[in-house]
Formats: sequence, C-alpha cells, structure tokens
Amino acid sequence: MDVGDSSLTRGHARQSSEAAAGDPRPDELGRSSRSEPPDAPHDLLAQLEHARSEMERAEEQWERYRELFEAAPEAYLLTDPDGVIQEANEAAAILLQAERDSLAGSSLTAHVTGPGHSAFLSRLTQSLEEEGDRIIDWTLESMPARGRPLELAATVTAVREVGGALTGMRWMLHRIDKYRQNEAVLREQTEFVINLYEALAHPFYVVQADDYTVRMANSAAFPDELPERLTCYALTHRRDSPCPAEVDCPLERVRRTKQPAVVEHVHYDQHGDPRLYEVHGYPTFGEDGNVIQMISYALDITERRRTEEALQESEARTSVLFNNSHSVMLLIEPTTAEIVDANAAACAYYGYDQAQLTSMCFSDLIECSGEQTFQQMLQAKAQHLPLQFQQRLASGAIRDVELYFDPIRSQGRQLLYAIVYDVTERKRVEEATRRQSRELMLINRVSRMLTSTLDLDEVLATVLQEACRLLDVVAASVWLLESETQLLVCKHATGPAGDLMRGQTLALGVGCVGHAALTGASLTVADTSTETRCTELEWVEGVSELRSIAAVPLRAKEDVIGALEIADRQIGRFEARDVSLIESLAATAAIAIDNARLYAEARHNAETRAVLLREVNHRVKNNLSTIIGLMYAERGRVEAAHQDAYQATMKDLTNRVYGLARVHSMLSSSQWAPLRLSDLASEIIRSVLETTSLEQEVIVDVSSSPVRVSSDQAHDLALVINELATNAIKYAVGASDAVRVTVRIGGDDGIVSIEFRDNGPGYPDDV
Repeated sequence: MDVGDSSLTRGHARQSSEAAAGDPRPDELGRSSRSEPPDAPHDLLAQLEHARSEMERAEEQWERYRELFEAAPEAYLLTDPDGVIQEANEAAAILLQAERDSLAGSSLTAHVTGPGHSAFLSRLTQSLEEEGDRIIDWTLESMPARGRPLELAATVTAVREVGGALTGMRWMLHRIDKYRQNEAVLREQTEFVINLYEALAHPFYVVQADDYTVRMANSAAFPDELPERLTCYALTHRRDSPCPAEVDCPLERVRRTKQPAVVEHVHYDQHGDPRLYEVHGYPTFGEDGNVIQMISYALDITERRRTEEALQESEARTSVLFNNSHSVMLLIEPTTAEIVDANAAACAYYGYDQAQLTSMCFSDLIECSGEQTFQQMLQAKAQHLPLQFQQRLASGAIRDVELYFDPIRSQGRQLLYAIVYDVTERKRVEEATRRQSRELMLINRVSRMLTSTLDLDEVLATVLQEACRLLDVVAASVWLLESETQLLVCKHATGPAGDLMRGQTLALGVGCVGHAALTGASLTVADTSTETRCTELEWVEGVSELRSIAAVPLRAKEDVIGALEIADRQIGRFEARDVSLIESLAATAAIAIDNARLYAEARHNAETRAVLLREVNHRVKNNLSTIIGLMYAERGRVEAAHQDAYQATMKDLTNRVYGLARVHSMLSSSQWAPLRLSDLASEIIRSVLETTSLEQEVIVDVSSSPVRVSSDQAHDLALVINELATNAIKYAVGASDAVRVTVRIGGDDGIVSIEFRDNGPGYPDDV
C-alpha cells in the first residue's frame, strides 16, 4: 500500500500539526487577508513562509511516525468509523495471516469470527461514545486465512475531527494466549522466588527505610505470620528502639552511603539466644534516588568466629612449635616456591640465617625450577609419598633429603608447611643393603649354575664369567693345584691375552696367585707397577695394562686346591667388600670345581670297571661255549651198548649249560642288575626249545610280572625252569596236537610263587 495514498492518516497528522502550531485555517487565512489593508503584502508573505515551514516540519514528523508505525512489533490498524481498514503495518498482516495489500479497503469484520462478530463494531462505537475515546483490552476472535482462530485483545483509540465527530479508529492488536503465557511464566518466576527465599536457611527480610518496618521475611527470620508493624530492631534485637548511634546499623549505613553494606551484628535467634550474624544489606531506590527499602539476609557466623579464634590460638601454638622444633621446617609459597619462613633448625641445617633463607626460593636449594618443584610436590602429594631429592647446603655439601608437606593457611594466605629430613646416611645404608642383596642374589644364581653341571670346563668358564659380571672387571683366571707336581696350572682365563695364559704354571708362593694358594689368605695389589710379586703378568704381552689385582684361595674340605684371580685397569680398584664378595664366590666355585673333578675321576673309574666287566663277561661266555662244544664232541665217543643213556645224559647237561649261558648273557647285558622273573622264564624256555628238535608246535604263555631276582637267584631258578621245560617237552610230545606250556608268577607278603603247567599226560597213578 502506497503511503502517499493514505490521505486520511496524512490529513489527520496535518490537522493535528496545524492545531498544535496554532495556524489559521485557509478560510480564516482568507478572512484575515481580506481584513488586512491591501498595502501589507510583506506580512502576508511572512505568514505564508511560516505556514510552509510548519508544513515541512509536520512532514518530517509524519515520516518519523510512519517509520515507527512500520517498524512497531505490535499489530497496528487504522480504520474508518465503519471498520474499513485504511492502513495496516506488517505486524498486523502477520497476525491476521493476510496479504498486506489485501488488508487496505477490507472490513475488519471480515477478519473477526465468533458469536456476535457482525455487531461488535457498533458495540465498540457505542462504548467509545459512552466510556471515552480509548478502550483497552477489547476482546475479539480473529479468523486468519490459514490456521486456527486466534483470541485477540485490542486497544482502540478514537480519532475525531475538531467538532468531535468520529472520523476513524486506531487499533493495536495482540494475541491473548501470548500474554497468558507470559503471565504464567511471571507467576512461576514469582513462585520460584518466594520458594527460593523461603528455602534459605539464613534469615532473609526486606526492611522499609523510613520506619524500620519489616515488609517481608522468610521462615528462617520469622516462622509465624508476619505482624503488620514489626520493626527490624524488634525482630533481631528484641528492643523497642533503633540501634544507638555508636552501633554500626546496616540500614543506616545503606541509607547513608546508598551502597551495599556488610555489618557484623549480634542478633537474637528464634530461641532468644544471642548469636553473631554477618548482615548483608542491599538498597532499593525510589524515583527521587533515595533508599526506600533494604533487602537483607543474615549469616550466622558464631561458630565460624569461634573456629577462627580457635585457629588463631592453634596458629600461635603452631608458631611456638615451629620455631622451637629441632626438625627442619619451612613455610613455602606454593606457586612460586618462595621461602616465607624458616625455623632455627632450618637455618642451622642449611647454613644460612633467616633473612637469607626467606629471601631465597626453595628451588635455590635444589637442582630444578620453582615450577618443577611445585609440580613434583603435587605429584608426591597425590601419591601420598614424601618428595625425595638432593639439596645443596651453604657449605656446598650435597645431602639427600625427604620432604613431607601439607597445605596450611597462615599469615592470611595458603602456604605449604614442609618438614625436611636428612636421609643421606639412611640412603647409604639402603644402597649398601641393596648392593649386598644384589650380590647375594648373584652368588645364589652362580651357585645354582655351578651345581647344575659337573663338567669342569663349563664350571670354570661360569666362575670367571660371573666374577667379571659381579665386580665389573676386565680379566679373571682360575689356577688349580696339580697334586703330583704341586704346581699351579692356569685352567681358564678371560680378558687381555686370556688364551695365551691358559696352560701357564706357577710354583706355590710365586706371584699373587701362588702367594694366595700357599698362605691360604686373600691378596690385593692396588698398583701392579709398584708390586714385585705380580710374576704372572710378566710372561704375556698385553696384560701390563692391568693395574689392580685380587687373588683369593680356592678351598675344598679345608684343602687349598688353587686360586681365583681378578684384575682391572683402574688403580686401587678393589676394596675390602670386593674381596669379601669374591671370597664368597670362590667358596662356591671351589666346591663346584672339587665336585667336577671328583665326578671326572668317578666317571673315569666307572669306564675302567665297565671295560673290565665286558672283558670278564666275554671270557665267561667263551668258556661256556667251549664247554658246550666239548660236551657235543664227547657224545660220539661212547660204546653202542650205552649210547642211548649216555646221549640222554649229555643232552640234559648240554641244555643246562646252555641255559646258564643264557642267564649269564642276560646279566652281563643288564650290568648284573636284578632281572625280571618273567623275562628269565621266557628266555630259559626259549633256549630249551632251540636245543630240541620237535615236529609238534609248542605254545608258550608266560605272564608278565614286575618281580625281579638277583644274579644268584637267577642261576638257581634257571636250572629249575630248564628242568621243568625239558620234562614238559619230553613227555607232552605226542599227547596232543600241540604242546602248551603256561607259566604264572605271583607274589604275596614277600613270597614269590611260580606255577608251571603243561598239557602232557600228567604223573602216573602210583606217583
């Protein structure tokens, strides 16, 4: 809609401006002109110029009002007395959900629905005539082009001409549901505020500034219904008049300064007991800028004040303990690590006076920055561990310390209360203990390694390897005493020219090794270049760089069997504890070396006995074979008359000797260990079958048994089993299709039973 076409609104604005400016109407201007003499054109021009400037000013005001009309967030309409819309702003188009161009010229009743919507305009006009030119919150229901009906509230202002006739109406529309929502939110917020101050555990009240009356109070301030003229001094002080001038009254201070105030006051609680309160007062102001009310709440600080007083007493006692303690104590600023205070013990320990210490940072005493110190403190505190580090004293000495600390509030700020303990000696003892434990673990490991083998070369290599590792030296050697020559022989060596030293010999008493082996006592040489006894270093080139030597005797069963020597390039390398450690290793090594040598001798003796036993077994077997051969040869030299009986006898003897030969072969194979009885029976029966020519099948069943018999028992049982097997084959042949021999071996309560069965004809009836 073009603004220039709205003649009613523009005319109304012009009419208002002219009326405000007091300009004459055109007819009045004419009459005035006619009444003036014709010789006054200058006055007429002045009036016209004045009228033109007023018109321009009115145009400017109109444009400003037009901009406000268009930009207003509320919906504005201008109608004629019949309700025809002449102008509408954009907010009105949005509210009525209609195109803005279509609103101009349309009747407002077209956008209104509900009962009596057609007559609402006449009723509105009648109300304007009866109640005045402005009606607020006239309720109507609109019917938008789209969507559901909206309940609206209208503020209507009549536009009249100079004579009082109604020429139009100005409408401001808004949605009632939005206002209702806002009212609901306001009610909720009000309820929330009321509930909030009622929920406060501290007294809260609003005091009128001019007469001290309490206008509002929560339950903590006054649990019952608030009386109409209750004053703040009656409520809190149980008195009939305001606080005297010498008392710092929070209301008087707020009224005087017009600023919030915090005052400590003695109030009486609901039980009538005096309590110390911290009263917070906040002013509210009237239109004239003066304080009209004070919003106040009171915090009971009685216990806090008692705690503060107790804390002050505690700080005083702590100060006495701090200054008189024999422990090193410091107060440290946590963020910068500045030393705030130090007791006399700290000054004596560090070697600085108190002025010097309190001008230093804690980081000046250790090798890290103040920030690092604080971070380490926080980390140690989180892990509930003391902080350990090294500190420098004024003398330059470095000491190991442990720092225990806790936060403390002193001198009005948060500090770290630190106690420093010198743990230098303790750490030395701990280090010595750890080293001893480590050395014992190494010796234990070496002992297990040495006892796990009986090979002499492996034992010697292990001894030297662990000796070098244990003491971190570059060379070591083992010398063993030969019993026949009484010379020390280097059996194994490591380090410079170790291969060349192996096999070298020394007489007892010669060199460091010879001296240790002869005297049975350990020997240390701090510098080989000034010691004449180091003969073992003169033979081989390349070992002259070894400057320190320690030689320890090797003892086995109170006898010296050799010596262990270690060497290093550093002068004065070996101390008493090093010698003690190598002596422990040497004691274990001597036992392992002696065991390895005894094992080698025993193995050599066992091999010798095995060779001799094999030779004896071989000769016995040859002799038995020779006897069997002679017996076979003798069987052909008997006369014919006695041939059968002789042959039978010789056959039986041959079988018996053959069985004994089998037993001897079994014993020699087992190295004369006890034989299983079931194996013995099977072997003897098999030997009988091998020496007998049979045309029938022989089935042998020998039960397995864990019973074992000695060599003597094996020979006797072999003769018995041989005889039983011979008889079974001799008499069972021909009795059935096959000969069956069954042997069952059992044992009970240390008695062994042998059951021998065959399927022969059995014993005669007269037996």
